[in-house]
Amino acid sequence: ASYIQDSADTDSALSISTNRVGIGTDSPARALEISAAGSAVLRIADSDTAVGSAVAYIEFGSNSGGWDRAAYMGYSGADDDLKIVNEESGGNIILTTNSGSVGIGTASPTSILHASDAVDGSAYIRLDNTTGGVSSINEESQLHLNLGDGTTIRGGAKLSAGKEGDFQTSAAMDAFLSIDILANNTYYERMRIDSSGNVGINESSPAHKLEVGGDIG
Repeated sequence: ASYIQDSADTDSALSISTNRVGIGTDSPARALEISAAGSAVLRIADSDTAVGSAVAYIEFGSNSGGWDRAAYMGYSGADDDLKIVNEESGGNIILTTNSGSVGIGTASPTSILHASDAVDGSAYIRLDNTTGGVSSINEESQLHLNLGDGTTIRGGAKLSAGKEGDFQTSAAMDAFLSIDILANNTYYERMRIDSSGNVGINESSPAHKLEVGGDIG
């Protein structure tokens, strides 16, 4: 192994061994390992520009036969955004914790996912369905509330917003809200509110302000 010693005359300042680089350790277990007592911080800086236009990224990919970037994460000063991007078709971005919680806008999450915003009217979750074409009215955005049997997620309920028109004109931009509930392992629509304000219970095409499909009582 090759070493660059620090002022304390140790071999741990920088070591290069078996295609591995260690900073602060003379026995790196990965291609790059950084070790420091108290605070191990990796800093990536764009030294050519101010923060407002700085760009600093970490790229991930394959270098067999030429560099092929698959994903990256970093900071874009022009947008003031921290970006995590998977460029592979069909690829996912997966965030997991060890029985912990994820906080967005809060440093003290109290549930699995906790989103917080101090601006009135801005604390919402947005789901966009960007598919659809001319005369297409089959698109929906859905929120699934699922339950499991200990090993497999089986389902539970679905909250759906869907098109009633093709959205090509303002007059055709009508939508509905529906609730589907699992029964005998099959989802059934149990409630719908259409664009005119009609409510259907066990009725997907309510013609009145309240329409119930089946007996009451």
